[in-house]
Amino acid sequence: MLKFCKFLIRFCNTNVFYEELNFDNNSSFQPHIYTVDEVNKILSIIDKRQYGNKIFSYEYPVLFRMLYSTGLRISEALNIKFNDISLVDNSINIVLSKENISRKIYFSDSMKKVIIKYFKIMNFNNEDSIFTTTKENALLVFKKVIRELNIKTVSIRLHDLRHSFSVT
Repeated sequence: MLKFCKFLIRFCNTNVFYEELNFDNNSSFQPHIYTVDEVNKILSIIDKRQYGNKIFSYEYPVLFRMLYSTGLRISEALNIKFNDISLVDNSINIVLSKENISRKIYFSDSMKKVIIKYFKIMNFNNEDSIFTTTKENALLVFKKVIRELNIKTVSIRLHDLRHSFSVT
């Protein structure tokens, strides 16, 4: 990041604030990047699974597809309200995300079809949250699926779907 800031200052005549930071590059942590095949298997199991609350049978397939296909953080997804989604330009307004930053993200036409089907089933009002699960419950579902598929990973984290999105 420091080199990029220096580049902007030198070549683009842009004033960029930066400070010399000492990053610990000795971390051995590596996120698990799920392959397309692994993601397809994960989604297939989530689609077929029956949950105690029937709403989750509709909700989880949409939630996990949205996490993978948009790179959203789980907390961002769980805060989406019906009126944050535009089916006109395939976008979602993410309001006050990490560090209180808002932004707009876009989704594919295939994700749009999933969202439309979900909206028809759920019949949301403008201010309704589109997901009712918790971060903890979503993680429990995800862990069960990963273990069922016997996918080898150091730790099972929903955030790795975000990492997988960024490299596919």
